[in-house]
Amino acid sequence: MPAAREVALLIETSNRYARELLRGVRVWVREHEAWTIRLTEQGRGAAVPDWLRGWDGDGVIARVESVAIARQLRATGLPVIDVSAALTRLAIPLDLRGQQVLVACRLAGLTVPDEVAVIGVHNDELLCDLCDPPLSSVMPNAQRAGYEAAELLPRAMAGKKLARALHPIAPLGVAARQSTDIGAVGDTKIAGAVRYMRQQAASGANVGDVLRAVPMARTALERRFKTALGTSPHAHLRKLRVERVQELLSSTSLPVGEIAAATGFEHPEYLSAMFRRECGMSPRDFRARNRPKE
Repeated sequence: MPAAREVALLIETSNRYARELLRGVRVWVREHEAWTIRLTEQGRGAAVPDWLRGWDGDGVIARVESVAIARQLRATGLPVIDVSAALTRLAIPLDLRGQQVLVACRLAGLTVPDEVAVIGVHNDELLCDLCDPPLSSVMPNAQRAGYEAAELLPRAMAGKKLARALHPIAPLGVAARQSTDIGAVGDTKIAGAVRYMRQQAASGANVGDVLRAVPMARTALERRFKTALGTSPHAHLRKLRVERVQELLSSTSLPVGEIAAATGFEHPEYLSAMFRRECGMSPRDFRARNRPKE
């Protein structure tokens, strides 16, 4: 049998996003080809390790965080797949910037989320929860990014010329926390209703439960909710439940039955029917598109 190809992973292990990238690579390797992996501890943005310069390997998957790192990798002559967007120079938010915005708001005397709503990216739960208030965050599909990088590398290692192109990976959704808690709608009753919905939607709360938590006439709730948010209370509850189902499908291997129980559905069939109606596909198809198999 031919020797396994040797692949270096220049990806740090100190944060959730990077570990999910590595997990995606691991899934691809288990499914397709048994690589010999070279992985050493390093910080984000660290220089290319000395051992790589004389390494007789086959390819590299790396987070290329600077022009200097790009030059060092190019000098090795090895095929490289980049799993960082640091050198694209796109006008997009950066990591940890949301935390800095929270600090800036506090220094400026602006209340979050009443005057300013703040949302970050990468959804490192520990870092988000340490913010004040806890930071809402886009949930990137880093595992899919790692998987697709591993899918590209064999073509490069086989000598095929790959176009220099971005391969966008759709996010999993948004993890909502207090930094975007909708308190700035100009209607304190509706703000309270939305806050309750966010906390209780996944437990199966309905509009009646909302009215018990924030007492008012149902017609008033419907009218004021529509004015503030452009939708109905029932539709907003449904949206929150679907988002939670999507998060669990994408980030866990829980069976659909357990996800149904965790999100307030009496039967898995009810979840599947609603999910197909709202998302245009079954929960199983959504999971297949957004989460590589373990």
